Amino acid sequence: MFKKLILAIAATLIFSGAAFAQDNQSNKSTTAGSSQGLLGISLDLNTMKEWNIVYNASSNLSIIGILGFSYYTDDHDDNTNITIGIGASFLITQQLLPISIEGDLKYNSDNAIQLDALMALALPVLPHFNLVGKAGLEFTAGTDDPNPRELSPLTKISAVWFFI
Repeated sequence: MFKKLILAIAATLIFSGAAFAQDNQSNKSTTAGSSQGLLGISLDLNTMKEWNIVYNASSNLSIIGILGFSYYTDDHDDNTNITIGIGASFLITQQLLPISIEGDLKYNSDNAIQLDALMALALPVLPHFNLVGKAGLEFTAGTDDPNPRELSPLTKISAVWFFI
C-alpha cells in the first residue's frame, strides 16, 4: 500500500511538471501561479498534527502530499499515529478571493482510511504566504472499530508558505 502511494505521488509530480511548464510558458501572468509559487509547505493550524507539501501542477490544480503525526494515550500505553496521504485542490474562481475544492485520501497507522471533501477559501497575506480556511466532510473507514464507518463535518485553517 505504501509503495503504491509513493509511486502514485511520484508519477503525478513527474507528469504534472511538464503540464505546469507548458502552462507557465503560455500564460506568464496567471493569477494563482504568480501569487503562490510552485512548491510550498502547509501546516494545519487547528490541530498542528498535519504537514502538507503543496505542488502547483498548473494555474488551477495543486497536488498535495500529506504527512501527519498524533500522540495519544489509551488505557495502557502511549501511542503515536502516523498519517500519510495525497490530495488535489482545483481552483474554481478567483473573483474576489481564490475559492477551490479539495479532495484528500489518507491512511493512518490505526488502520483507518479517510476521505476528505472540502471547499477552501484562500486569503493571500503576503506574496508567498496564504491563510486557507477549509470546510467540508470527512469519511473514515476503519478495520478495528466495532463501528468502522463514520461521516463527520471537518473544518481546517492552514498556513501555506510557497518557498519556490
